[in-house]
Amino acid sequence: MIHPHSQAYHLLGLIAVCGELPADAIHRLPISESYRYKVIASLKSQKLIRLFGRDGIKGYRLTPVAKKLLLQTQPDRFSYYLDAGRVSCRSEPSRRRRLHAAAQTYITMIRAGVPLFYDEKAPIFEPSLSAAVPKPSGAVFYCPTEVKDIGLEAAKIRSSRVAGILFDDERIYLTYNTGNAVMKWETRAELRLLSLVESRFCRNPARAWYSDKNVIGLMLGDSMDTALLLLGSTGGYKRSGYRTDTGFARFWFCPHTPEGERQLQILTSPIYAQLCRLLLSDLRTGVPPVSIDCDALDTEGRPVLLSLCFDIPRIKRFRDALELFGYTGRIFCFDFQAPVLQIYMGGLADIQPVSLEKVVKEFHIQT
Repeated sequence: MIHPHSQAYHLLGLIAVCGELPADAIHRLPISESYRYKVIASLKSQKLIRLFGRDGIKGYRLTPVAKKLLLQTQPDRFSYYLDAGRVSCRSEPSRRRRLHAAAQTYITMIRAGVPLFYDEKAPIFEPSLSAAVPKPSGAVFYCPTEVKDIGLEAAKIRSSRVAGILFDDERIYLTYNTGNAVMKWETRAELRLLSLVESRFCRNPARAWYSDKNVIGLMLGDSMDTALLLLGSTGGYKRSGYRTDTGFARFWFCPHTPEGERQLQILTSPIYAQLCRLLLSDLRTGVPPVSIDCDALDTEGRPVLLSLCFDIPRIKRFRDALELFGYTGRIFCFDFQAPVLQIYMGGLADIQPVSLEKVVKEFHIQT
């Protein structure tokens, strides 16, 4: 019998949410390196998981025995995923790649300390607009299947590529996973999703929890190299890929790396606002003499951009404005973001790295 608090049980639960866990994502699991493969081997020997490989794609799936175990142990948590067949495993490569991309997103959320499972959240996407459910407290993530529980309105967002919706105390993040390349993008579908979320959680009298300006995009990717691709993307063939002018004024970027997980943990907590105030405390208030979107001015009067969130459209607008008006500026960012910004800005701005490790220690962030 597997104990509900064991690492093996947590892994079974993650696979239940994902449908299929990519084999190459094992190194990202919150299990020590020396122990994770022992856990996998133990679960396989007990016939609780199996490795499914086809078309060069390998992933771990639950066996019927494992599904029965989870349903008996925590029905309130796992019946949503397993009983109704909401997370279905098929053999088509395209379907399996989508499951694997979702799994990478879920692992990032778990490692950033964001609650993910069905029984950890209020059912805020139920069809009734007037149901008395509480506003999410702290960071919490809703999977696409939960978003589509919204009812008939789900038909409007059927073609959306959203990987889920993340809430914190101040903001709503429409979350996407671009992997290691520029993702396909259907602007109209994503703007319909944006409008639906704003009407439900910003303008609905029963749930006017957020302001429209705090509904933003969150792009996840394999590494900061992907962020550089997104900054330079013009949409590709037939402009079918992501571009910075896709209708989202703000689109933050976090990589699927330990640094990105800590970045996301900071961005979705009060620490982010404290850190921004601290960085701005030594700078001048005011606006530059030309139209440049910035957060402050330095002692030399140069525009300063805070980019801890790595807001892709805003970084591009900042660079374009500096180039247009012949200005130079400064950008504050985390140290792991600095190399990409150095390349992208091309000398138009001084990059001021902020030590992520020091922030984690100073603010006592649990890793």
